[in-house]
Amino acid sequence: MNCKRIFVLTALALHATLLCHLAAATNAAAPDAAVTEARLLLDVYYGNRHTLQKAGEILAQALTKNPRNAEAYVQAARLTVMGGHIVNLEFRANTIETYHALLDQALTKAHILKAEAYDVQGDYNREKASLDQARTYGESDPWLWMGYGRYYAATGDNRSAYQFYTKVEALGPGESATQRKAYVSALAELANYTPRGTEPTARLRAMAGKAWKERHPADAWTLGSFAESFMCQNMFEDASIYAREAVRTMNYGAGRLTLAASLYAQAAQLRVDNKPRADSDKLITEAAALGFKRAAVLTKLQSCGADLQQLQSTLLEIVR
Repeated sequence: MNCKRIFVLTALALHATLLCHLAAATNAAAPDAAVTEARLLLDVYYGNRHTLQKAGEILAQALTKNPRNAEAYVQAARLTVMGGHIVNLEFRANTIETYHALLDQALTKAHILKAEAYDVQGDYNREKASLDQARTYGESDPWLWMGYGRYYAATGDNRSAYQFYTKVEALGPGESATQRKAYVSALAELANYTPRGTEPTARLRAMAGKAWKERHPADAWTLGSFAESFMCQNMFEDASIYAREAVRTMNYGAGRLTLAASLYAQAAQLRVDNKPRADSDKLITEAAALGFKRAAVLTKLQSCGADLQQLQSTLLEIVR
């Protein structure tokens, strides 16, 4: 069984357990300080596994102390979706009496998370059903609209996807880390759409600037995503700037490859435009130092749809 399948099955198992015990919980208490600490850790997770480890330890202790804490189950579900980790506890069922406001909030989040897991499986009918179910409990969570955007994008309805991502953008960065994360994620998704009559270069730069400003300092992925968007629009200098900052924030492979590809493309453009040789040589040296093979760099550039026709021969010459 491959890792992706293990991840999906683990996530769905916890979601099923979560829903079962939310329905059976009694005297569910409001989130305590420990659960809040775990939630805040997950809100700012951007690839650091120690963050997930710490959140898992906190939730394990919280659920041992109070096995009926609905919010703790919600955070345990988030932890599973983010890292395939399951809090190792024996869950217990109790009689059916709950605080309905807390359960509605918990169930909303649970169905949003189930929808995400179904998306990983490619089970779009169940993904849509989970989102619709989440919506019956409330519409205040921006991740609900992000889920609809993801669903419609995956099923080819780009107009609806754009509308839902725009809905999240319109909500603004909000006051919490998770609201800000949804806002920044929506901006990154909207970078893939160019409404009729708009100037794509200016629009992309405007969205990228807002995302850079509002992202969490540990969020390298958003910068890397915008670097790819710039690269696909042949905006190689912008791509290099965002990719450099992404790699400075977190030295990860995909970001480094995007940086190498954008630097080589920027250098090729300078040579085609007959700019000073020293300028392109500096970029080539920086790109080569990242250590990627020629085939990986060229494949990266071609995969995003960048128009490389005028640069092709120069790229073949300079990519080492």
